[in-house]
Amino acid sequence: MKLTKLDEHGYSADDTAWIASPLCQNPTELENLLIQRRDELDLIATVDDDTLSYEYSTVAVVKLENDYYLLHTSGCSCPSPNETWSVEIGPSTIKEIKNYVKNEVNMYLPDYIREKVVEVLTNAVPN
Repeated sequence: MKLTKLDEHGYSADDTAWIASPLCQNPTELENLLIQRRDELDLIATVDDDTLSYEYSTVAVVKLENDYYLLHTSGCSCPSPNETWSVEIGPSTIKEIKNYVKNEVNMYLPDYIREKVVEVLTNAVPN
C-alpha cells in the first residue's frame, strides 16, 4: 500500500502521515533517503500501542525496492510542529526485522507490542 500524499507543508490527516515525514527532527542520512523517496515506499504494516492515553507509540514497516525498514514514532500526544520518527533498523529482511523486534533491548516496546509486530509481519509477508 502506498502512503498518503502530504500537502505542501508536509501534513496529512492520515494516521500514517508521520512515516518518512519531511518534518522529522534532525534526520540521519538514511532517514533523509526515505524522506526523499517517500512516494516510492510501500507500507507493509503498522502497529499502535492502544493502551496509552496521553502518549503514543507506533511502529511501521515499509519497503523500498527490495529492502525493508522498521520505523518508530513515540511521544506525548500534544501538538508538535515536528515529527519524532526514526529508523530502528534497515535496510533489512523481514526475518532480520522480526529478530530485532524480539531481541533488541534498546527498543522500548512492551512485550505484547513486540509480539503483535511479529504476528502482523508474519501475516503480511509470509516466508
